[in-house]
Amino acid sequence: AAAPKCPSRPNKHIRSSSGRFPTSPARLWQCRTGLAGRVSAFQYASFAMKVSKRGEYALRALIDLGIAAELGRPMLRAQEIVARENLPKGFLDQILMQLRKAGLIGTKRGKHGGYYLNKPMDSISLGQVVRLVDGPLAPIRCVSQSKYEKCSCPDENTCGLRMVMLEVRNSIAGILDRHTLADTVRGSLAKMRACGTKLPYETT
Repeated sequence: AAAPKCPSRPNKHIRSSSGRFPTSPARLWQCRTGLAGRVSAFQYASFAMKVSKRGEYALRALIDLGIAAELGRPMLRAQEIVARENLPKGFLDQILMQLRKAGLIGTKRGKHGGYYLNKPMDSISLGQVVRLVDGPLAPIRCVSQSKYEKCSCPDENTCGLRMVMLEVRNSIAGILDRHTLADTVRGSLAKMRACGTKLPYETT
């Protein structure tokens, strides 16, 4: 497949099925995850309301570990991730511990130790990570598949709000469950190469 093109200058807006929307955080997130052009304004806005800083940092840490592995560095120290991503060290340590307990990453002690991916990248979906760190993707509990709770409305079957929120939930889950860590890492690397960006963690 052809390498993604690097835009010569950032666009003020991105076209979506629902119209135009400002790209300040959206475009940055799309470029980072390689999902540019695939997320509608409605889907992005819903996603942005659900992912916490903890969830974002978990994804960024996993992407860094994946990029490093693709470039011949199967292991990274936490401080290397902190330096590249500009994350608070103590907070990142807590997140890495949670990812390790879930079996997504492993750790090795010692001078040459660090963190490494404990599962193949194509077996880790973005949805799996967000659910692990932040909980259900559903904006309200009555449309959640894993943490369903009956709401107080008179009739769930005819509730207009529930119909919309179910569509939101399905859109978010469909995107995040469809894209794996492998997709995201390789998309990021392809864009870096297309833009002539210096590759991080590259071995010499």
